[in-house]
Amino acid sequence: MDERKTSHRTNFLTKRDYQLRLALRICALILIGAVISSGLLFFFSKNTLTTTFENSNLTIKSTASAILPTVLLTNLVTLTLICIAAIIIILIVTHRITGPMLRFQKEFNYISQGDLTHDIRVRRNDQVEELTADLNAMREKLRLKIRHVKTEIDEIEKLTPGSGRAPEVADRLKALQTFIETNFSI
Repeated sequence: MDERKTSHRTNFLTKRDYQLRLALRICALILIGAVISSGLLFFFSKNTLTTTFENSNLTIKSTASAILPTVLLTNLVTLTLICIAAIIIILIVTHRITGPMLRFQKEFNYISQGDLTHDIRVRRNDQVEELTADLNAMREKLRLKIRHVKTEIDEIEKLTPGSGRAPEVADRLKALQTFIETNFSI
């Protein structure tokens, strides 16, 4: 059975280095946002006072120092949850984009070796369905043009058997036909 027809992309780490760099950049951006947000909160609350009850005592503190533990804990939990969600989204989105690109790379290798017999296939609703259709149309047109050249060679050979054509012409036609048969699967 043809391996290209049965391959499935179930591994979400299609381009590990790319996905890791993207995830780290997104998580760093989220961290920078949290630091800026916390810094602004402390900056705007530095000249204010807050009263709190601690161990049955009424305490007056600066607002910034009173909310510091809560803000840090809240930011830590929020950062963790948002980074996990971001990593999951990155894996899904990059899988949907790089997966077909890897498939194209593989199929282009077959085409560059002259195999024009198979359609490029991607999953339904992949982001590159239109590109896949265009590439398949291009592959089919190439296949038909090469088949046409091969047919023309066959017709020329049929038309000239008794015409006393030069052996060089016959040899060149045979060489061209061999080249097409050797280099292309149509």
